This record gives sequence, C-alpha cells and structure tokens, in this order.
Amino acid sequence: MLDAEMQVLIRALAHNLNYSQTQIAQFTGVSLPTVRKYLKKDKIEASAKKRKRTCIVEKQGFHHRVHEWIASKEQGAEKSTVLDLYEELKDSGYTGSYETLARYIRSQSVPE
Repeated sequence: MLDAEMQVLIRALAHNLNYSQTQIAQFTGVSLPTVRKYLKKDKIEASAKKRKRTCIVEKQGFHHRVHEWIASKEQGAEKSTVLDLYEELKDSGYTGSYETLARYIRSQSVPE
C-alpha cells in the first residue's frame, strides 16, 4: 500500500496537471497498474502502521538478566557463553529458542 502522500501526489498529477497514467508512473517510479489502482479509488487510504514486535526475551521478563550478562561480558568479568546463559534462562522458565536469545543479545550489544 502506498502512503497517503504518494496517493495525493498521484491524484494531483492526474487531476490538476493532466498527466497521463504512464507519465505518472514514470514520474513517481510507481508501476502503471498501481497508478491505475489508486486513480480508481474514491478516497485516499490511510496506510496501516506497523506494530512493533516484542521479543519473547522481553515478554517473559528475562531482559534484565540478559542485560546484566552483557554488561559483565563487556567488563570481562563473565566467562560463560550464550549457551550457558540460554540453559540458565531455560531452567528459570524461558521458552524461547537459542537463536532468538542470540539474536536479542546481538541487537543489544555494543559493537566493538
């Protein structure tokens, strides 16, 4: 779905400046079938906002422990691996996968 701004532009080019559908497609970089589709519509559609997904690590409340683990790793105090942390969290009730935990850690860690 095109955002409302692009829909307005397509309509303005067609109705106010008398651009052909082909000219609108070339000008905007939108495909010709898409231009036709939005010119047929009676009104401009509001684009749906994407919902931010919450990681299972956060949903289950383990993010505090993960952040503690990351901080101690950065200080050199922590010698355990992600697998060790995963097993610790599993024992505490974590139901996510190892890959999800590793991806979460990568997203939270400061690059060196």
